[in-house]
Amino acid sequence: MGLKKDSERFCVFERSYWQYYLELEEQLIRTRRYIAFDKVNFNAYSIEYLKLYQAVCSEIDVVGKEIAFQIDNSLNQKKDNIVINRWWYIVYSEFGEILKNSEVIFYRTYPVTPWKNFETTTKVNKKNAVCYVLKEKSKTPTWWTAYNKVKHQRTTLDESTNLINFTKANLLNVSNAYAALYLLEKTYLSAIADKSDMETLEASTLFGG
Repeated sequence: MGLKKDSERFCVFERSYWQYYLELEEQLIRTRRYIAFDKVNFNAYSIEYLKLYQAVCSEIDVVGKEIAFQIDNSLNQKKDNIVINRWWYIVYSEFGEILKNSEVIFYRTYPVTPWKNFETTTKVNKKNAVCYVLKEKSKTPTWWTAYNKVKHQRTTLDESTNLINFTKANLLNVSNAYAALYLLEKTYLSAIADKSDMETLEASTLFGG
């Protein structure tokens, strides 16, 4: 278990994941022509945000599992039940103190702390199987909960027949999702790279690094 400096793995991750992240950034930045990146627009939602929100959160799940596997090679990536609580438990063991306190500035405009107060632990259920649950006083990130509602319950209506989950594909949740993916990837890359590797890494436009 654990990570060590590995230039070859850094190059593979950079090509496989970081470049895709930068492409997702570019797509989001184009939306500024229609909705300014500003707190007053946090509730603004659109089909374009919906598309990017789902793409980014799906990538968070993929990247999270990959990083967890690199930390703990005993993790079976082929299992379908590796949900966020499971892989986050491993990622947190390596990077928790960094990620839970990390605040980044979204496009030089407003701060976001996407992983704040998210910590999981283990318990044994009635079937004597280990499961992964939220630690006491911890909570699942609101942007992740919203993503799952957008993904699985998009057409849910309130009493006035208004869509209540589609609107969660908004600037606030999208901002946090992008920040979460950025922090996951940048933290992992920094852990396995030496100084010369990081100097070659193309910088994020959204978060300036």
